[in-house]
Amino acid sequence: MEPQISEFIERSPFPWWSWNVLENRVTASRHKVENLGYSHSDFAGAGYEAYTDLLHEEDYNRAMEAMYALLRGESPIYQVDHRILASDGSYHW
Repeated sequence: MEPQISEFIERSPFPWWSWNVLENRVTASRHKVENLGYSHSDFAGAGYEAYTDLLHEEDYNRAMEAMYALLRGESPIYQVDHRILASDGSYHW
């Protein structure tokens, strides 16, 4: 049996997240949320807006356009550098 995506995310040393588009549910690695100073439970059952609301205003449009390009089939992956708000009010890349 192959591991579920959530198992891969939890084992990864990188700050990964996975979005179930149909259910609008994001699964994020503990590394991703705890690196930003949040608790993993802060994002339990969260939709993508819980993350996009934390994007730096200068990076928001670029990050969203990359997401839309993926959804339209114009890009094979969602990969974009952006700043995201940490719990202490600072932004992390």
